[in-house]
Amino acid sequence: GLMLLGWAATASRGAGLAAAAAAAAYLLWSGRALTRRTAAALAVAAVLGGGAAVALTGRSRATADSDSGRVAVWRAAWSMFAAHPLLGVGPDAFTLALGRHKGPDFVRAYGAGGRQGHAHNDLLQALATTGALGLAAYLWLLAAAWRRLQNALREPSLRADAAAAGAGLLAAFLVAKVN
Repeated sequence: GLMLLGWAATASRGAGLAAAAAAAAYLLWSGRALTRRTAAALAVAAVLGGGAAVALTGRSRATADSDSGRVAVWRAAWSMFAAHPLLGVGPDAFTLALGRHKGPDFVRAYGAGGRQGHAHNDLLQALATTGALGLAAYLWLLAAAWRRLQNALREPSLRADAAAAGAGLLAAFLVAKVN
């Protein structure tokens, strides 16, 4: 329910998909069956959540402009990484480095003076700002978190809490790919 309220408040497609994936992961990891009835309830909740998101914002989001702008930011992030592959442009330097890496698609989407504070993708953000070494460290941390979750899920006394925490972290992980 809280995930649906969050989705309705943000009207974010990425948040809605992440919430649905997290709910399914929780049901799977906690040992609760994902029955047809539960799946149908999740589907109805997703439709209602999407409708609430549109109703609360008073409009449907213009997704084509948002999507093309996002791709333009991703290209700029890749350009930053290509120019500085080992260490990136520096932590918290995405906005500063963006001016040299804006492509024509970015200018079309955001204008010549358009700015962006982050890459809208955690992996590209790590590549652009900390380079291959930073991405390797980030991936190591993600792998360590995954191993800890798997170990906690095997422990009966921790399973319910681990499933809830893991589902929340999965949602954050998925949203970080597009927001």
